[in-house]
Amino acid sequence: MAMSVSSKRITGILAAIEEVIAHGPKTPDMKGNATTPQVADAICKIILR
Repeated sequence: MAMSVSSKRITGILAAIEEVIAHGPKTPDMKGNATTPQVADAICKIILR
């Protein structure tokens, strides 16, 4: 069964979040020094690759 477009997008978003959590940048609550916008930008850059 083929994945729907929505499922593919969700999978891509989750993969981007997981990559940023694993490799940074990280906010202070995750033992890093990045701001929330910096983390969001990193996630967006991965999604847009």
